[in-house]
Amino acid sequence: MKPEELIGKCALSVFPKMVNSIVYPYFCKVMAKKVPVHFEHNSVQNNAWFENHLYPLEDGVAGYCCNITERKQAEMELQKSRQETADILESIGGGFVCLDDNLRYTYVNNTAEKMFGRSREAIVGQKFGDLFSGLNPLVLKKCRQALQEQKEQQLEIYSVSFRKWLMFLFYPTKEGVSIHFRDISKRKQYEEALRQSEVQFKTIFQNSPVMMAIIREEDDQHIEVNQKWLDVMGYNREEVIGHTLAELNIISGISVKIWGEANIRVRNNKKLLNYEAEFRTKTGDIINTLISTGPIKLHGEACRLSTVIKDITKEKKLEAEVARLDQLRLIGEMAAGIGHEIRNPMTSVRGFLQLFLEKEEFFNYKSIFEVMIEELDRANAIITEYLNVANNKKSDCIEQKLNSIIETIYPLILADAMENNKYISLELTDLPGLLLDEKEIRQLLHNLVRNGLEAMEPGGCVTVKTFMDGDDAVLAVIDQGKGIKPELLNKIGTPFFTTKDTGTGLGLAVCYSIAQRHKAKIDIESSPAGTAFFVRFKVS
Repeated sequence: MKPEELIGKCALSVFPKMVNSIVYPYFCKVMAKKVPVHFEHNSVQNNAWFENHLYPLEDGVAGYCCNITERKQAEMELQKSRQETADILESIGGGFVCLDDNLRYTYVNNTAEKMFGRSREAIVGQKFGDLFSGLNPLVLKKCRQALQEQKEQQLEIYSVSFRKWLMFLFYPTKEGVSIHFRDISKRKQYEEALRQSEVQFKTIFQNSPVMMAIIREEDDQHIEVNQKWLDVMGYNREEVIGHTLAELNIISGISVKIWGEANIRVRNNKKLLNYEAEFRTKTGDIINTLISTGPIKLHGEACRLSTVIKDITKEKKLEAEVARLDQLRLIGEMAAGIGHEIRNPMTSVRGFLQLFLEKEEFFNYKSIFEVMIEELDRANAIITEYLNVANNKKSDCIEQKLNSIIETIYPLILADAMENNKYISLELTDLPGLLLDEKEIRQLLHNLVRNGLEAMEPGGCVTVKTFMDGDDAVLAVIDQGKGIKPELLNKIGTPFFTTKDTGTGLGLAVCYSIAQRHKAKIDIESSPAGTAFFVRFKVS
């Protein structure tokens, strides 16, 4: 409408609906009380918001209005956004507070109200450090650090005031600092229980009287071994961790196949119990073991725990010794039964051959007869060794000095050595008197020295030593040969086992039989640098 259409007319006649509108009461108030009035209203008819200002005049009312629809829409959007933010902060897990740059509370959510035990109105405006007298200084320090450095900060601490573990997250904002804190007491309890469990496992693992190792499935590397494992295998921890069994050359012989089968079972989440395996120590010694292996999880990684239930090396040696002694016993019984039956006809044959050698008509066959006699003598020597193996043979033991027997036979073994450009060295220590059969000890020493000489190249030396080792008087014969293969060591001393092309396999069997009759024990140590035989006599 134009101004001239309104001037001089009554407002109610121009706008008759104004009587029922929200604006009319404000007009009446201005006219009656002669005071200015300011208000906003939403015009449904115009679909807009208006800001109104009315001022009293002596004879009426002056007023003006302006469209504030855009501003009201922005305010409503802001209010909606704030409400959504408030809803989020109220529903967030744990307490949430906002501080200004002076560290005064500007907002607290419902959870924080409950934890503080105070209303929001009583908290807002208070300083962060003043609200609780028992506030841990570290919390205040982290809050100031976040504000000064404008970087997020985190803190986990036990709160004496709340009697629980709390985790604080400090976020710098334009206005100050926002703090999110929540109760982590249950998590801390689980962590402590887990820590205690790990401590218990580590204590049991490290102090276990059996060998234990943990191997990662992904790459077969050792990630942990216990002290018993290190003591038996001869390694230190740094040499083992991060290395595989293959890199350490620990698995011996057929155990490679067994270990592969064990790995397959573990990867299929199955256990393998009490299987026999051979391990090679750092020094090259072979130990026989009973092992159990099963899958475990360690720090989220698939691993296997291998436990050596028992070192059965002694049992294996005893088993081999019993088997060898059984063989000796059987051979002895056979030797006693048939030895003389074979020797008698051989003696007759040899006698006739010697008789023929003296007759002129057999002169053309002399070389043949001599070869036949040599072969008969060789066969007779084998039978003699065969009879010496018999463990039921009686020894004539009297107390005498072992060194004296060695010194007596020394010229003979030295001549044998020098004939092949080899040498004998004596290192004798004074020993107490022992119950010995001199003939048998001479035979034992001769056999061991002969084996040592045959194992060496020209220029080599066999050392014969005597010494005391605890309660044992020890005779040692040490050569400089190439050593005995580890897989053959258990067979040494078994009748008819030999590594020589022309050997009978009875020389060392005789030695073991002699040692048994003297209640002595033979130990072997071998390496590429040579082999040492130790005959241990008990000093009565």
